[in-house]
Amino acid sequence: MDTQPSIAERYFSLGGANYIGLGFYWAWLFITFYTSVLLPPSTDQTMSGLWNWAAWAHALTLITCALLARRLQPYALRRSSIALSSLATLGGTLLIPLGSLLLGTASPVAVVLATIGALVTGVTTAWLVLAWSVLYSRRGARFSLFGIIASYLLAALIFFLVQLMSSPIAIATTALMPVCSAILLYAASLDAPVNGTVDAPADETDSSPAGADGNPPAHRRAETTRRFAPRLILPLTAVLLYALCGEVLRGFATAPGDGTNLDDMGNLYLLGSAVGVVVMGIILALIPRFAHKKPSEMPGIRVTLLIMAAGFLVATLTSTSFFFAYAVFGAAFQCFRALVWMYSADVTERTGAPAFAVFGASQGCAALAVVLGVPIASSLNQAVSVGAAQLPVIASVAVFLIFTSAVLVVNPKDLETAWGLIPPGAEPDTATRAQAKGDDAPSDASALCEADAPSGAGAEATSEADAGALSEAHALSDARDGTVGANSGASADDPANDDALSFLSDTYGLTARESEVARLLAKGRSLPFIQEELHIAQGTAQTHLVHIYRKLGVHSRQEFLDVVESQTSPSK
Repeated sequence: MDTQPSIAERYFSLGGANYIGLGFYWAWLFITFYTSVLLPPSTDQTMSGLWNWAAWAHALTLITCALLARRLQPYALRRSSIALSSLATLGGTLLIPLGSLLLGTASPVAVVLATIGALVTGVTTAWLVLAWSVLYSRRGARFSLFGIIASYLLAALIFFLVQLMSSPIAIATTALMPVCSAILLYAASLDAPVNGTVDAPADETDSSPAGADGNPPAHRRAETTRRFAPRLILPLTAVLLYALCGEVLRGFATAPGDGTNLDDMGNLYLLGSAVGVVVMGIILALIPRFAHKKPSEMPGIRVTLLIMAAGFLVATLTSTSFFFAYAVFGAAFQCFRALVWMYSADVTERTGAPAFAVFGASQGCAALAVVLGVPIASSLNQAVSVGAAQLPVIASVAVFLIFTSAVLVVNPKDLETAWGLIPPGAEPDTATRAQAKGDDAPSDASALCEADAPSGAGAEATSEADAGALSEAHALSDARDGTVGANSGASADDPANDDALSFLSDTYGLTARESEVARLLAKGRSLPFIQEELHIAQGTAQTHLVHIYRKLGVHSRQEFLDVVESQTSPSK
């Protein structure tokens, strides 16, 4: 009797080893900003401030790519752009310590070279992480969550290994990180499904449901020009706030006269981060019901916020430096960033917005916090030193802001509404009826970029093979009672059936939304029921059905059920 593969086996069977290449990007980021590998502690004040240039360049590039997503994303996975971004990062990384090693830190030439290197790496690494986001968004939210956890763990391992190396070897290893990431990025792009919400340019893939310009399929675009939705500011501001609190803590942890240094702070922070993501990964792996929840319904975000707040309380209750508090905060914040990454993939898939727009906005807010956190932490440090402010008061304000934003923003329904997954002000059944009539509200996630020409739903289903699936879809649409025949589907509570569908989803590359549709189809649900359950329009449900049949190579619902049954039988 064959057993269903574990989560890890499914992940690696889908090319997960290549997707861990994102970890080399994170390793470069952690080593650069949390150690003195590229710039030794003896570097003067002029040189130490150059990381602000890198942070500014990184944040502005992410935000610019989010605003110009439809124009820029088609170039993300081209071989030329991958090679250029990685080699430019390598060169920029080497420029940072080059002047100091050859001419000394006091040399104006050394300062100029280091500043140029910081600016270049800030821009190119932003492009690199957004290119990774395109691939992750094609795999769906759950794959993205486990992928980002694995990437963080790889980055933490590399982080500690590099610090054991001699200075020249450590610098060379750090400079090669973006190249390693780019190599695996290109390898992953060759095996990535082309049915994602946004595909690579036509000359980089064999076939794609997206347009030749690499933008989302026409049937997933709004029929009117999108406008930026003010309510999107709430979740993005929350990301900015949480990251900003962390940067303020880092400022206190490395404040002059604190007795700690950058390397010690980085080691404790990365150790806490590794422990946090390991615990989260174990919990997600051991509790099967998490695998069937919508990303916005997962309880992890609120738990991480509680731990973030605990990080501030540690400093006030123990009367110690913010050094250890930053480690506690870091453990939670790294988990929070992993959940934001997963949720960004979910929003990208379910709204059809470009990954550059969604990931660029969320990652850009986190990067912007680094820029703003440095001067804020410096000002607060000065206020504390002259007695104008007290550390317990600062910590209490931070805790209050975290809890307030958690109550106001981190709510499953509010998150769904903010990103346009549910029309604002509508209950689920009302939203579904509005969508079924074709009155879909424009996706607010796509409002971060320009809209293109409109098109009707289901435009992709034009082949003869898809004609049968559409005919089946229309037949299913006629069943208004929620089911299609008494014995047409599997038991709604059959765990073996769920395992079989999860296996089929991984094997045939179904997206997260297609997997949800397939699971309901296997339970005998009609399309109207599926539309109401998943809050999607009729045309969208039909298109998902076409994609499911096409990928599984079936032409009717009975053939689909036969495939599902073959996976649940004792022997296969």
